[in-house]
Amino acid sequence: MDVADVWRQHRRWSIVTSRADRFLRRWRSVNFGLIVAGSALGALAAQDTWFSTTVTVALGIVGASALAVAAVLQSRVLSTEKLRERVAARATSETMKGLVFQYLAGVEPFAGADRDLALNAKVKEVRDRATARKSLTMGVEPDDKPLPSIIGIADYVRGRAEDQRNWHDRRSGDHRTLAGRWRAAEVIATAAAAVLAAAGGVLHGPDLSAWVAVATTVAAAIAAHLAVQQHERIADAYGQTVIDLDALLGDLDPAIADPARAAAFVADVERVLAAQNGAWVSLF
Repeated sequence: MDVADVWRQHRRWSIVTSRADRFLRRWRSVNFGLIVAGSALGALAAQDTWFSTTVTVALGIVGASALAVAAVLQSRVLSTEKLRERVAARATSETMKGLVFQYLAGVEPFAGADRDLALNAKVKEVRDRATARKSLTMGVEPDDKPLPSIIGIADYVRGRAEDQRNWHDRRSGDHRTLAGRWRAAEVIATAAAAVLAAAGGVLHGPDLSAWVAVATTVAAAIAAHLAVQQHERIADAYGQTVIDLDALLGDLDPAIADPARAAAFVADVERVLAAQNGAWVSLF
């Protein structure tokens, strides 16, 4: 097995990871929508002064069905096993990617004549850890993303260390933005529940208790979504990775780095990225 074969394996696992991400995002959105719709329809079903008995019964049935389907999705589709598959695929993909970049940089343990043997040994360790999940890549063909053009430490700095630093910086900002939006939505829903509860206590007219329940349910659903997505913690972990990589990049001048210094730099960068990957895995 040469480095091109390892890269293709990485791309297979990367595709599996992307598919798992899309699957979970799509069904989480559907689940969230069903919870909100079911709660709203249940509240409408309680408004017997607005609708006929036939309509309220129909609304109640549809609303209860939506909540029942959401419960099934939560237990069957959005199961812990699906999340484990995503985590395992990402960990395997990122580990193989790191091995490829170390090999192409030509540093220890991939600096000698036996570098291919060393690569195969490292890949075997990764594959052994992923044995329980190897069926996930069955039938998955790698995409056409080419092998990175890395020859030596200067290319590694540009194509790996700086690229990863910038990627984590962007993604940290993205997750902070998403966390802020969902937090704002949670506050709005909670405030709406409080306002409706207060209004229902002083105003004469339609019973607002059903709508208080809707707002409370929406706020709880948003809080649950935030807890699952881990936007704030991921942003913190990515931000720490940026800080660590900045420190390493600031201490290296590729033009004068000898082989030992280059090897130490690559090892440190891969250690930081492996630690970030481990932190991400532990979050989920």
